[in-house]
Amino acid sequence: MKLQSSHLIRSLAAYSVLAWSGAALPGTLHGQAPSIDDVFVFVRSDSAAGCEPTHSVERVLVVVNKAPQSHTVELPTNESALAGCTEFQLMAPTLGPVPRLEGGNLLLDEAAESMTIYRVR
Repeated sequence: MKLQSSHLIRSLAAYSVLAWSGAALPGTLHGQAPSIDDVFVFVRSDSAAGCEPTHSVERVLVVVNKAPQSHTVELPTNESALAGCTEFQLMAPTLGPVPRLEGGNLLLDEAAESMTIYRVR
């Protein structure tokens, strides 16, 4: 599933997770938004400019899949809060698939009915 930055989060459940994450994760929401109601992805950061070589701005990537089946999510990284980012470290859960960069896109495998948080650099 390829997500576009122009899509909007459409469900009340998605908004409730966003509200929780806003309290749990400091920074501003810089969204990659869903193309379907069951999967959404966003970045929490004080800057929407993407990763810098000095890694002076902390950013967190959150992936949520409330569908009963797993999904592979494809995010364009150019001109987004993920531009220039190359390291994606699992924060919660601590074990799982590592995102991969391919041709300017970030590919994430998200298990059914799950949420994964990554530290991004």
